[in-house]
Amino acid sequence: MNEQMVILEKKKVVLVGLYLPGIYPPGKDEVVSGLLSNAFLKATAEADTDITSRYNFEIIDIPTTIESNEIAEKICKLKPDVLCYSVYMWNYTQMTESLLRVKDVFPKAKILLGGPLVTYTPEDMLTKNPLVDVIVCGSGESRFKLLLKNDFNLEALKDIPRIAFRDKNRKICITEGDVQEDLNQIPLPYHNKAVDLNDGRKHTVIIETYRGCVFECGYCIWGEPDKSLYKFPIEGVLSEIDTIYNNPNVEAVIFADACLFYTRERAKQIIDKIVLSSEGKRIPTVLTLDILVINEEMVQSLSKLNMIHGQLHFGMQTTNPKALELLKRKSGPDVFKKRIEQIRQVDPSAQISFDLIYGLPGDDYEAFRESTDFAMSMNPGKLYFSPLLLLPGTPFWDQKEELGFDYDPLPPYMVRSNKHYSPKDMEKTFRLVLWLLTIMYVPAIRDVIVKIPSYNTKFRSIELVDRYIEILRETVDPVSECKCIFTIDNNNDSRRHVMNVISKPENILLAYKATHQLLRECDAEVLSEDIKIGIDYYRSMCQENKGRDIDFYDQYDREKIDYIKTSWVTA
Repeated sequence: MNEQMVILEKKKVVLVGLYLPGIYPPGKDEVVSGLLSNAFLKATAEADTDITSRYNFEIIDIPTTIESNEIAEKICKLKPDVLCYSVYMWNYTQMTESLLRVKDVFPKAKILLGGPLVTYTPEDMLTKNPLVDVIVCGSGESRFKLLLKNDFNLEALKDIPRIAFRDKNRKICITEGDVQEDLNQIPLPYHNKAVDLNDGRKHTVIIETYRGCVFECGYCIWGEPDKSLYKFPIEGVLSEIDTIYNNPNVEAVIFADACLFYTRERAKQIIDKIVLSSEGKRIPTVLTLDILVINEEMVQSLSKLNMIHGQLHFGMQTTNPKALELLKRKSGPDVFKKRIEQIRQVDPSAQISFDLIYGLPGDDYEAFRESTDFAMSMNPGKLYFSPLLLLPGTPFWDQKEELGFDYDPLPPYMVRSNKHYSPKDMEKTFRLVLWLLTIMYVPAIRDVIVKIPSYNTKFRSIELVDRYIEILRETVDPVSECKCIFTIDNNNDSRRHVMNVISKPENILLAYKATHQLLRECDAEVLSEDIKIGIDYYRSMCQENKGRDIDFYDQYDREKIDYIKTSWVTA
C-alpha cells in the first residue's frame, strides 16, 4: 500500500490597509496609498522560511471613502485565516464596522490589531471590540513573527512582550516588557518586492529611513519615549529610493520620518540619491521639516527636490509662550522669523507653509488669532489649520485631568475644550478657520491679504481677514450653515461644504469683488492687478460660455490663470 502524502494547505494572512485617498497627490483618489506598517510586516514574515511554509500573505489597500460593507466584501474574497488591521485615527470606524461583517463569514479567523490608535489603550480597545484576538503595542515586526510561529497559541502568547489578548476564560491579559526592533533585521519592502508597485495601479509610496523622535511634544506619539533615533542601514535606504524613484507607477513619495534632517549626514546622501534616481521624472515628495534644525545647506539640498505643492512645510502650531511651554516646544516666533529669513536669502522663491493647531492648552481664541496673524506675516504659500486630537500615549493624554480636557470619547478623540480654551472660544475658532480656508484656497486673494500690511502698516493681516469676512458674508455665507460639532467627520464635512460652495464660479467672483473692495478701503489698489484679472475671469465663467477659459489663455500664460483660479478640488 503506497503511503499517501498529506499536503497541508497554507493559511492565508490578509493585511488590511485602510487609507485616506486623494491627499497625495491632491485630488487623485485613484492613486493607492499603501500603509507602510503592512509592507514591513509582510516583508519580515516572508523572510522567514518556517513562516512561509505555513502561511501566504496578501496586502489589500482599501480607501476609507467606500462603505464598510464593501470593505468587508473585498476582504472576504481573500478568505482570511488571519486578518490584520493597522489602526489609525482616520480608519477606526471602518475597521470596527468591516470587522463585524468579515467575522460573520469567517468566524474562525484570528483578528490582529496594531497601530498608534490601539497601542496605548489595548484593554479599552479589546473591551470595545470583543471579536479581536490580539493587539500588538508599538512597532510589531518581531512579535508578528512570534504570533505566526506559535499559531496564536494561548500559552505562547503569555511570553510575548507588549501584547494584549484574552485567556481561555475571556479575561483580558496584557503582557509587560520592552520591545525595540533591530532595524538591521527588518527587510525593506520595496526593493524586496513585498509590495508590488507594478500591479497596474498608480501608487503613493511611504518610506521610513529611521524610527523615533528627539522631541516629546504634548500632542504627539511619534516614536518611543526614550527620544532616540533608530536608523535603517543606509545602504538599504538608498536601494529603496532607487527602486521607488525609478518606478513609473509612483505618483508621490512621503517620508514618514519625524524630520529627515535629524540625521544630517544621512539626509544629504538620501537627497542626492533622490535627485540621481529621478532625473527623468521629478516625483512630488513630502518631508516633515523642523524649523529648529533647518540651515542654509539643508535649504540648498531641498531646492533640488520636487516638494509637494512646491512647499517647505513647518509645524508652527502656536506662537503663544504659555502654550509653547505646555507643548514642550522651543520654536517660538523669534526662531521662525530668523529661520524663514535665512531660507529666503538662500532661495528667494521658496514656497513656505505652516501648520497651526487650535484647542491647545495655554491658548484661547485671541491667542490663536495672534498665531494666525504672525503666520500670515511670514508670507506663506499656505496655512493649514487642524483641531487638537487628544491621542492616547501623548503627554497631553496623561495630563488630561490636570489640563481640564473635554473631548470626544470616540477615536480620534477630538478636543472640545480645555481649562484655557473655552467651548465658546472653540466654536469661534472653528468658524474663523472655515473662513480662512476660503482665503487659503484662492492664491491671488491669499497673497493680497498677506501683502496689504507691507503697503499700509495701519492694518494687520488678521484684521484684514475680519473685514474680508464682513464684506463677503453680505452676499454668500456657507459658514453659518455649518454645525459646530467636534468630531473629525463633522470637521471634514464642514470644510468640504464651505469650499464646495465658495468654489462655485459665481461665489469666487463675489470673493474677488470683496477683496477688491478691501483693497480700496486700505488704499492698496497697487496690489489689484491680479484681483481684477480674477474678477474678469470669473465673470466670464458665469456667462453663457462658462467653463471656457480659452480666451484668457490667449491673453495670459497658463501660470497666471492657474494662480487666479481656486486650488480647491470639488468632490
